[in-house]
Amino acid sequence: MDLRTRIYSSAIFTLLFLFVWSGTTPASTYYVRKDGGSLTQCTGLIDAPYQEGVVERNCAVNHLFWLLPPPNKAPVVAGGDTIVIGPGEYMMGMNAVGDAAPNTSACQGGTGTFTCMMPAIPSGPDATHPTVITGKNWDNKSTTPPQLWGAGRTDHILSLAKSNNVVLRYLDITDHAQCGYNFISNPSLMCNRSVPPYGYQADYGIYAADSSNVQLKDVSIHGMASGAIHAGRLTNWTLDNVTMHGNGFNGWNGDVGHGAYGSGTDSSMHGSIKILNSKVNYNGCVESYPVAGKYPYIVAGGCYGQGQGGYGDGIGMYYTEGDWLFENTEINHNTQDGVDLLYHTGQTGKVSMKKVRLEGNAGQQLKIGASGDIENTVIIGNCNYFFNNPLATQTAFPHCRAAGTPIAFQGWRPGHNVSIVNSTIVGPNKIFIELGSGGSASNAAGSGNVGGSAASIRYDNQFAVSQTLDTIWLRWPGSYNPNNGQVIVRFNSYNTKVPISGTWIHDHDGIYHLTGIGAQTGGNYVFNDIIKAYVCDGTEKLVSRNNIFAGMEWWSTSIKRIVPGVYPDITYLNGWDGNGTGSCAKVNPVIFDNRDGIAFNTKDNECSDTKNVLCVDPKLTGIPPFAGYADIHAYGERWNVMPKFDSPAVSKSSTLPGGRVIGSVTVPNKDVRGLLRPATSITWGAYEYNAVAPPPDPVKLRVRQGEQIPN
Repeated sequence: MDLRTRIYSSAIFTLLFLFVWSGTTPASTYYVRKDGGSLTQCTGLIDAPYQEGVVERNCAVNHLFWLLPPPNKAPVVAGGDTIVIGPGEYMMGMNAVGDAAPNTSACQGGTGTFTCMMPAIPSGPDATHPTVITGKNWDNKSTTPPQLWGAGRTDHILSLAKSNNVVLRYLDITDHAQCGYNFISNPSLMCNRSVPPYGYQADYGIYAADSSNVQLKDVSIHGMASGAIHAGRLTNWTLDNVTMHGNGFNGWNGDVGHGAYGSGTDSSMHGSIKILNSKVNYNGCVESYPVAGKYPYIVAGGCYGQGQGGYGDGIGMYYTEGDWLFENTEINHNTQDGVDLLYHTGQTGKVSMKKVRLEGNAGQQLKIGASGDIENTVIIGNCNYFFNNPLATQTAFPHCRAAGTPIAFQGWRPGHNVSIVNSTIVGPNKIFIELGSGGSASNAAGSGNVGGSAASIRYDNQFAVSQTLDTIWLRWPGSYNPNNGQVIVRFNSYNTKVPISGTWIHDHDGIYHLTGIGAQTGGNYVFNDIIKAYVCDGTEKLVSRNNIFAGMEWWSTSIKRIVPGVYPDITYLNGWDGNGTGSCAKVNPVIFDNRDGIAFNTKDNECSDTKNVLCVDPKLTGIPPFAGYADIHAYGERWNVMPKFDSPAVSKSSTLPGGRVIGSVTVPNKDVRGLLRPATSITWGAYEYNAVAPPPDPVKLRVRQGEQIPN
């Protein structure tokens, strides 16, 4: 053996040793393209078309199903591999690849076509070696993203059930049907879910549970029959430049299970959940197919909500934890709440909103149950956006559900703080900020070691009750001792409210039990609501700095029109029963520390020279003139809400950029558009402006690749 041969052999041996020693195998890159072949014709490892006589099968496959065969068969790809999909449309579901489709009834158009789905994406070995599914030319966008479209009422298009360390990038996910799930108020737009064939509809774009370290980047999920994402029990997920638009039932539905908290059958998130540079708009609406015409591409009468068979949250979570960050994101014109994190337990994590716009959602714009920081955020509470709007089916539409309060904070407890800084809040609402209840069932979760016979136990992830043992179990947040608070139950009528007392015994991990509660017999569900009224200690704060609160004449939910001369409260502190009798409302109420702001057309009499709260017209642009009582939607899709050049606030002082607000929160040095605020700048609201020149127009926001929407 000559020297060169020995060196070559030694190198091969070294590589093999390293692979064996590291416990990994080299990752592969597979290619999918419209002109590819089947897996028997092509390996999928070469980015080349299939043609007769191709050498050694060196070509791409023509569909994802060859690499991730349905229904739930073993994947060809391995964890850590990459799949690159070329431009074009790829049908996902029955008959997806014609005669070469997997030989099952579901995928050949027989019964159960909704189960014709790929298996879960294999987990990458670790966070630095993820499994990647990406559109071709994702980096320079020189070609359009591949479109994966569902058919046959498939439940979802991509699955990340128990998938860890995954990247989904530059994908267009949709279906080719013009219908919405359970749209009972408009049968012409209701999806056929009962009689096959089901046509070209699909429920969700992505399903995920028990999944960690996942990134969605440059992904658009639109026009689905149900929603964009159905996912819970996630840890460390990031959505970056993700569009959830025009999905029939909701945007992101976080309810994947009602099991005992932490049991693996609940829905709680953990770690960090980031939603960056994204759009969550017009969910609860049926997108037109084919997509054509002007934004928002919603079919006439295609928006529906609760009472019409719909749901409509842009982002709606069940009981959850985790650090949630929304940044440079808009959540607009969904048919219920914009963001519903009211069931965030607050046991771990908080919610942060930075450079966010919430506008025209038909319920409340933002709901948070944990501590939170809000900065450079625009909240426009025109919850009546869909009233007489031709986009919505009007009969039974839930205009301004829950009174349409722009912000609701709940779950107050010792050490619970919320800050709102450099934000603009406007709208025809009766209340701008509801400080929620002193205690909340959202913090009770899990059953602990309940004991007794299974038939005697009634539980969900709020509480557990054993009728035979006459015992109730609750899980309390952090180290809080329930013996220092109060527990109130509501029976099946929802009207009978009964405090229960006694000494709570700590079992483990924050789970306490109490016996002798007088549990009902006969197999009835013992309590249908548990409310834990904490004793606030006076440390709970809502801190407001440099904000603009501009009230307008109230839009009445009962008479469905503007009520002249009725303006909103900035804050309303209620109790556990909604009447101000909760412990946090009367014993040690939440502190509202409002300074350096504008409170115009509000009932709170917040004007204060010492606190520098001005009651002057901020002269915001783009707000509809309400004197004619015209429909709000007729004035255009977006309100500018920037102060005009001649606003009197321009000469007043404010907390300067870098100034401390509370804890580690400081006044940001950039505005909602990313424009720098000078160190001496007067910073009112979300938009920066000065006395030298008028402010620039708001930036135009991209809806889909290459598209712009008007200001």
